[in-house]
Formats: sequence, C-alpha cells, structure tokens
Amino acid sequence: MRRLEAQNSHLAQQALREEFKRSAQSRFEHRLHCVLLIAAGRSCADVADLFGDDRRTVQRWVGKFQDHGVDGLREASRAGRPAALADAQLRELGLAIREDPRRLGHSSEKWHGDLLCAEIFRRFGISLSARHCQRLFAALRHRAP
Repeated sequence: MRRLEAQNSHLAQQALREEFKRSAQSRFEHRLHCVLLIAAGRSCADVADLFGDDRRTVQRWVGKFQDHGVDGLREASRAGRPAALADAQLRELGLAIREDPRRLGHSSEKWHGDLLCAEIFRRFGISLSARHCQRLFAALRHRAP
C-alpha cells in the first residue's frame, strides 16, 4: 500500500491541533488519544511532540488517568465568569456571519465587531462590549460551521 502524504502538512497539523481546542468534548478525546498511545508503548515525549503538546502536560494527563481513570481526563469546572453566550448561540452566530449582513437587515455589507454586537443584542438581548465582540468575531471567523 502506498504511503499517504498530506499536502501542506504544516497547515494540516495546525488545523488539526486547532480542532482539538474547539470544545470540551474534543479536548477530552484528545487527552484520551494521547493516553492511549502511551498505554500502547509510546513515550510522553513522543506523544507530546506528535500532537504539539507540552511534555509535562501529557505526563499530567497520564497521572490523572492513573489516579482517577477516564474521568480524570475530563475537564473540571473552571473558576471565573461564566460565558455570556451558550454554545448553541455561538453556533448560530457562526452561521450568521457567513451570510451577507444586509440579508439580516443591516446596512453594512461586511461583518465587523460592532455589527456583531448589534446582532447579538437583536437575537439574544445580550449587550456585550465592542472589544469583546471584536474578539468573539475573530474567533467565530476561524471556527468551522
């Protein structure tokens, strides 16, 4: 069988690594894959290099797995302010910004942070700062629908 080679492998690796970060579930599955490879005989250093993680982080995942089993690899609740928008709302906005804003009743022909603020308020009644909407817009543009 012929060996498969990805075109633009650096870009492919970066895109796949970004995908790991998309949701709590994908991060959990990423940790599962890493620990599985270590259980199969790979070293923490090899797995960390393969996936672009820090070696100490991979070692910590192995320790959590050894101490708590699979549940040790799940994300713990985080301290801090809760997200202003739910995952479903973020998905809805991600789809909306792929449309022409004029189709949604806006006068601008291009999306930007301030316009996203207005759309969030219109859809969900949530008022966010312009800077927060700019960061959110940048994150949504890079997210797959």
